[in-house]
Amino acid sequence: MAGAARVVVVVLLVVMAVEVAALNTDGLALLALKFAVSEDPGGALSTWRDADNDPCGWSGVTCVDGGGGRVAGVELANFSLAGYLPSELSLLSELVTLSLPYNQLAGQIPVAITALQKLAALDLAHNLLSGQIPAGVGRLVSLSRLDLSSNQLNGSLPPAIAGLPRLSGVLNLSYNHFTGGIPPEFGGIPVAVSLDLRGNDLAGEIPQVGSLVNQGPTAFDDNPRLCGFPLKVECAGEKEDPRIPEANGGINPGAAAAVGRPPKRRSSPTVPILAAIVVVAIVAGIILQWQCRRRCAATARDEEKESTKDKSGAVTLASSEERRSGGEEGEVFVAVDDGFGMELEELLRASAYVVGKSRGGIVYREERPLSEVVDPTLLGEVHAKKQVLAVFHVALGCTEPDAELRPRMRAVAESLDRIG
Repeated sequence: MAGAARVVVVVLLVVMAVEVAALNTDGLALLALKFAVSEDPGGALSTWRDADNDPCGWSGVTCVDGGGGRVAGVELANFSLAGYLPSELSLLSELVTLSLPYNQLAGQIPVAITALQKLAALDLAHNLLSGQIPAGVGRLVSLSRLDLSSNQLNGSLPPAIAGLPRLSGVLNLSYNHFTGGIPPEFGGIPVAVSLDLRGNDLAGEIPQVGSLVNQGPTAFDDNPRLCGFPLKVECAGEKEDPRIPEANGGINPGAAAAVGRPPKRRSSPTVPILAAIVVVAIVAGIILQWQCRRRCAATARDEEKESTKDKSGAVTLASSEERRSGGEEGEVFVAVDDGFGMELEELLRASAYVVGKSRGGIVYREERPLSEVVDPTLLGEVHAKKQVLAVFHVALGCTEPDAELRPRMRAVAESLDRIG
């Protein structure tokens, strides 16, 4: 009996070996994944049988067109599969898509998976994976989409990810435990890639290079120790003015912290220039208004004095000497204007004095007749020299004691121009 039992066991082993031997290499690699899964509550892997010649009919498995039983995709999302990822997955040399999100797979991402040269999409989001991203991830030259979000991955961000030549869709490393700073190489990631680094323990200033400058703040949220644009968190020492030297003549810490940052835009000199022009214009307007008020006041006083003199009965002679009765005997009031000709020297020798003046001329009171002051034979010559008298008229106005009544220099210059 014992011998017969041994024969039966040997026969069964031989049969199983023959059946397994019928399955191709890709099928054996997937069986290794099935054996690595400890829990399959939904029976997602129930169709994965070792009796099949190839895995092309298994659930979640797609094969390359043209036969041969080569696996092109494994997609098992949201099946609550518990277990780990075996290194035998590296045998799937034609694999293009590996999508196992929303499961309970734990352990590390096997380094051997970086040998999949045709892998274009790797989605292991929402699992329990831990450890670091394999250093050889840069060898996945066909990878265009990488989603490792919502796991327990740690370590620093590998700069090699930024060097993936075909990365064009999604790079999601959010909600893990990555530490350290963001590598400047990440600035080389194409702008079209949706970058997500939220919910990690990243620290330091966000490098202001390449596509990182164009990223929105949501790509870096929930990293308490991360600072710099586009976040509203300022980095330490950023407010310090690098132009203000230290008391000991040392280097300003703010200037040292600014090394490697893009230069800040300097304020344009147009603003202070425009401000200065506005101020000058306002001051000039005030001065002009003040001068205008002074001139108006002086004109009003002149008109008032002129009307007063008119009421007092003073006699004005426009072009010749006239006498009116009603005054004291022997007194003559003479109005000297541009039409009256008299030598300045002779007029000064006359016993006349100024009674008043207005815009119409200057009024003198002469106690003796003009014929007694000037030789009758010279009267013709005196009347011929109007210009001298006109100059005297202007000069006499400049001797007015009241500064408000004295003519302005501009009016004097215009009067002299008309005389000349």
